[in-house]
Amino acid sequence: MRAAPQGPARPRRRPGWAADPLDELAEELAEVCAAAVHPDEIAAVLEADGMTAEQAAERYGRRDAFELAEDLFAKVPRAYPEPGPRPDPWQAAPWQSLLRAVVFTLPGLGYGLAEPFLAASREQRTASIAALVASALVAWAWNQGLAHRAYGRLASGGPAACARTLRLGAPLGALLAFACALAFPAPGGVTAFSAGQALYLGAATVLLVLGGERLLLY
Repeated sequence: MRAAPQGPARPRRRPGWAADPLDELAEELAEVCAAAVHPDEIAAVLEADGMTAEQAAERYGRRDAFELAEDLFAKVPRAYPEPGPRPDPWQAAPWQSLLRAVVFTLPGLGYGLAEPFLAASREQRTASIAALVASALVAWAWNQGLAHRAYGRLASGGPAACARTLRLGAPLGALLAFACALAFPAPGGVTAFSAGQALYLGAATVLLVLGGERLLLY
């Protein structure tokens, strides 16, 4: 009796005992092995998962987790993850820069209000204008330097160091600007306006460094 024709021969499956268990482990720890820069990183993960020397020898034929990690490190190609996008520290909204400029220069708009305090005589008017301008220039220059110093301390020492710089520098700048106004024989109203201007610029510097431009505007 003739045997019935058989279909195409199927490929024989590889028996489980012949497969290398290291391939399965490499596939399981593919991300860890690919991102590792040294085999010890893989060994730390293996030991954290409870891998012992006995298990490494029995299952994988290696002396311990470190030898197993070296083989995994050599087996899996490196594929370091790309760093995620980081915000651009130099990117700022135009409206924010405009707002910061406006609120810092607001005392200049008050010069028109100071007109009634200027004396009628030419000498006293000159002294009054000199007192206002000298106080404004000193306060502006001081507070620009203070802001630069405060930002530097914020980057190197954190918010606490930045706060100490502002707490010490802002009052000193206001006193220095007020002292410059006192150096001129200006009327009392002009001197008071100069003091208010110096205090405002010091407070404005503190709030702008701390990101409180809206609070300063209010």
